[in-house]
Amino acid sequence: MEASVWLIAPISALLSILVGAYLYYYVNKQSSGTKRMQEISTAIREGANAFLRREYTILAIFVLVVATLIGIFLPSPVWLS
Repeated sequence: MEASVWLIAPISALLSILVGAYLYYYVNKQSSGTKRMQEISTAIREGANAFLRREYTILAIFVLVVATLIGIFLPSPVWLS
């Protein structure tokens, strides 16, 4: 019983990879759509990339500020106590 429980995770992982590969090839086989659909897709992709670039910039600044504040106000390094 215990040995079969340990097989669940690797079998599930392999099955997930196979399903993901099938879906990848299925989606890539589909038509790209009309010219207008491709234009809309390009506009969405550019907007999403601009949003993510801005989001990651703000996140990086926030992380730097918080890490600096933690470093300044932490009385001593936790790993030394």
